Amino acid sequence: MSEEMSPTPDLLAVMRELYAREINCGMYSFWDMGFCVFLGDERNGIKIQRWFEISEFDQAAAWLEQKAREHFPEAFGSEERR
Repeated sequence: MSEEMSPTPDLLAVMRELYAREINCGMYSFWDMGFCVFLGDERNGIKIQRWFEISEFDQAAAWLEQKAREHFPEAFGSEERR
């Protein structure tokens, strides 16, 4: 990700960075299940998604960044992986 991002980026920062790289992603919640974070979109297909309970939500940003790099390596070019 960009140099501005912290070692443990927050989810909004990761989502903004992916948007800038033209990678679709999103999140929704369902009470009592937590938050579903996903890579992709309804039109082109969801590549991968994961549910995070509220107690593990701090892991969502790193997971989303890792999966974006795995599924869209061309969007990151020769950037060094974190």
